[in-house]
Amino acid sequence: MREIVPNLYTFSNLMVGRVYLIDDGGDLTIIDAGIAPAAKQILAQLAASGRKPSAVKRILITHAHPDHVGGLHELVAATPNAQVIASLEERPVIEGNMTVPMPKPETLPTPFNMVGLPNVRFKPVPVARLVDEGDVIEGVLGGLQVIPTPGHALGQIAFYQPQLKLIILGDTMMRFFGL
Repeated sequence: MREIVPNLYTFSNLMVGRVYLIDDGGDLTIIDAGIAPAAKQILAQLAASGRKPSAVKRILITHAHPDHVGGLHELVAATPNAQVIASLEERPVIEGNMTVPMPKPETLPTPFNMVGLPNVRFKPVPVARLVDEGDVIEGVLGGLQVIPTPGHALGQIAFYQPQLKLIILGDTMMRFFGL
């Protein structure tokens, strides 16, 4: 685990993606859950840092793609005091009521349109709190503002801390291979 700014950490050596930890004096918040195998790494790094899973009060989800909620079911099972917080649009995927929405191959540029896209359905995890634009998650880094950032996923959200001028994003898009 590596500290980014005071009280904000990123978990180390995850295969894919980023998962964050906010420590507000022992009151812990995790942002995203990584792919399925990441849950064990996250829990091991919490333990190695002297933090207990029971101190995790919130798991914030930026969007419901496999590299952000794949480890959520196992992480929630190990953090009994945590409530899952997400947007309304991502809720049905997180709760296992629908598969991850995927674009139609014909809408994608080559070579991406040649790759078969799997139907992914997650093990159900209840979303305890729905958030939307303008909502503030109190008690986390002095208050995190919810900012909708749809596009990559319909209900993708980011978390902004204005005093620190800090924004935590799930995914950002980039161009590569001339596309």
